[in-house]
Amino acid sequence: MEAKALERAKEKVAFAQIDRIYTYHGEEAYIVFVGKTKKGKKYVVWVPEKKGKIVIKRAESGITEAEAIAALKAERHPKKIISARLGMEKGVPLWELTYIDQYDRYSFYYVSFTDGTFLKRYSFQQ
Repeated sequence: MEAKALERAKEKVAFAQIDRIYTYHGEEAYIVFVGKTKKGKKYVVWVPEKKGKIVIKRAESGITEAEAIAALKAERHPKKIISARLGMEKGVPLWELTYIDQYDRYSFYYVSFTDGTFLKRYSFQQ
């Protein structure tokens, strides 16, 4: 699936190098590629698993993984951060942060890729 998604991404952006690949399973599944063109421009491309619109953003048009994690730390004070991944929900590019909260719950925190705005969060008992 990843190879096919990369082909679709390369139809939209002439990647010379792929730096990160994220797999996201929300309401819809996406494979997200972060990479650079030959001219050094950094792009993020969200490719839906099924048919659908490919979304392309310049990397600098959104917040970084480090900025998303910093927002989580400031707001929720996690005990442990498990992962950070790019995803998409209802057409909104986002960061999904998975962590263990102060009550030892497995938790998810979602912020907008564009500006870091809080979108939603939820937790599960382990």
